[in-house]
Amino acid sequence: MRRSGLFWSERLEFFADEASNYTMVLFTHGDHLDEDDVTIEDFLLENPRLQSSISQCSGGYHVFNNKDQNPSQVTELLEKINKMVKMNGGSHYTTEILLKLVTVK
Repeated sequence: MRRSGLFWSERLEFFADEASNYTMVLFTHGDHLDEDDVTIEDFLLENPRLQSSISQCSGGYHVFNNKDQNPSQVTELLEKINKMVKMNGGSHYTTEILLKLVTVK
């Protein structure tokens, strides 16, 4: 898998700590893992910094295989999102939440 952009921990500086409760990491091109005969768990074990970033996200992670057109991938993602929303009392992260937290600090 290719590494692109900043890690979550670096982006977290731009948001209040509460944002991690509303965050999930989405990996695309999971098919690259299959081609290398590597599981996502093995990949994460080899990348402690990435593993640490994911551990900060209440939503965890999800992997899309770009070569698999099975709609179950989307269904599974939506189920994880719904679970995360329920864990947050049924609400999603809003600018108002961010502004309240920044104002309090």
